[in-house]
Amino acid sequence: MPLKCSEVPDDALIWRYMDLASFLFLLQRSQLALRRVDTFEDHFEGHLPRAMELKVKDNEPRHKQRETQRALHYMRQHTHVVCWNISDQECYAMWKIYGREQNSVCINTTVSRLKKAIRPIEQPMELVKIHYIDMTSSNIESEVKVNNVNFKDISFQYENEVRLLAHCIDQQELKSYSAQAENHIEDFDTPIFQSFDVNLDDLIQEIYVNPNAGEHLPEIIFDLCKTYHGDIQLQDRIQPSRFLWEPEF
Repeated sequence: MPLKCSEVPDDALIWRYMDLASFLFLLQRSQLALRRVDTFEDHFEGHLPRAMELKVKDNEPRHKQRETQRALHYMRQHTHVVCWNISDQECYAMWKIYGREQNSVCINTTVSRLKKAIRPIEQPMELVKIHYIDMTSSNIESEVKVNNVNFKDISFQYENEVRLLAHCIDQQELKSYSAQAENHIEDFDTPIFQSFDVNLDDLIQEIYVNPNAGEHLPEIIFDLCKTYHGDIQLQDRIQPSRFLWEPEF
C-alpha cells in the first residue's frame, strides 16, 4: 500500500533527531520505529481541542458524547507515529530538546526519499503536516477539520512537524467499542512500538552528530555505519554540524 501524502511537497527536507539507541536500532534492523500516540509526553496528544469538546457537549446527547470519547480513546491506542522536523537547515533548538542527550544523532531525508524507502505493507500509512492551534481556547473558530492526531497545541509550533502515521484500526472493533454503554474506559494490548522495514540507502540522505557530543562519538558513528551498511557507504554521508564552525572574527 503506497504512502499517502497530500500536504507536504516531495522535495521538502525533513529531519529526525534521535538518541544513540534509536539510531542503532535503525542501523541494525533497517526499520523505523513508530510510537503509540497515547504514550507521548504531550498530554493533549490525540485529544479534541477545548473548542470542539465544548461543541460536542453542547450539541450531542450524552450517549453520543460517550461514543466520541470512547472512539478517540480507541484511536489513540491504535495509531503509531514517528515525528520529523521540516526545515531547510539543522536546528539547534531540536538538538536541545530531542537530542538532549549528548550522544544523539540526526538524519535528514526528503519526502520523496521517504516514500521510496518504505517497504510495501498492507497497513495504511500516511505522512501528514501538523496543524498548530490553541488547544485550551473555547473559541469555536479555532476548531480544525483534520484528524485528531494531525494537530497539536500552539506551544509546540517551534517543532514545525510532519509525522508518519500508521493505523491499526479495526473498524468493526472501533464501532463495537464506541457503542458500549459503560462509562469505564478500557485499555488495549496494542504494542507501544511498531516497526516498519525501510531501505536505508533510499532513506538516509545525510547524518549529523550532536555538536555537543564528545570527540569520540563521530568516530563511533562512522564505525557503526561502516560495520552495518558499509556496502552503501553510509559512513560517507556523515556531515559536520553547522554549529561546529568557529568564526575567526
